[in-house]
Amino acid sequence: GRGTLGRILLGLIAMLGTSFVMGGLDRTTTFGRTLGYSLVAFTFAALVLWVVSGREGQDTAAFRWGPLRELGKVCYGVYVLQRPVEVVVGKVAEAVWSGYDRTALYTLPLLIGATFLAATLSWNLFERPILRLKHHFAVRGHPQGS
Repeated sequence: GRGTLGRILLGLIAMLGTSFVMGGLDRTTTFGRTLGYSLVAFTFAALVLWVVSGREGQDTAAFRWGPLRELGKVCYGVYVLQRPVEVVVGKVAEAVWSGYDRTALYTLPLLIGATFLAATLSWNLFERPILRLKHHFAVRGHPQGS
């Protein structure tokens, strides 16, 4: 049940925390490239299962917070668009400002802002209109189609 899942999640979080304390999850190490990726994946899978299994409960209320839900709508766009935005912003910035340094820390807020802007535009102009069409493709007898 949910209690067992919570204990598994806590155990995975403890292992993840221990991994960080003992040197992190450096993807250049054998552990980081193998068990490290699996540990992160299992931890987040358990977190998702835990949240879904108690989605109406008080202990998962933070996940229903409006701004976090809005962020969830654009997160796939952030994932998909982060690298193209980084390239485009870099090219434009270098053309406009000869002293632009792609590796400088000041680029981070610029890239984050541009990525979220692109993801928000993608959601509003592309993804949401397509999702409005999904009722045309409903499968008869599917539980969500009723």
